Amino acid sequence: MVSAMPEIFKPKIFVDARESLDVKEALAELECEVVEETLTPGDYVVSEDCAVERKELHDFFRCTLTKRISTEATLQLFYEQR
Repeated sequence: MVSAMPEIFKPKIFVDARESLDVKEALAELECEVVEETLTPGDYVVSEDCAVERKELHDFFRCTLTKRISTEATLQLFYEQR
């Protein structure tokens, strides 16, 4: 009797359609299933409970100085409570 090979786990990552093609390609090379959508809660959604907002260093500092990061965190909490 020949047993079937187990299916390889491929994590599904939802990626904002506006994100860099380089990042999407890198995720695909890591054998992730990449699903492009316009995302509200972040740049990447990796599970029902976790969204990731990617920031370049200069943008992170600018957000911190203008308190925009606080607004983004508040929007994330609002999204999670829906």
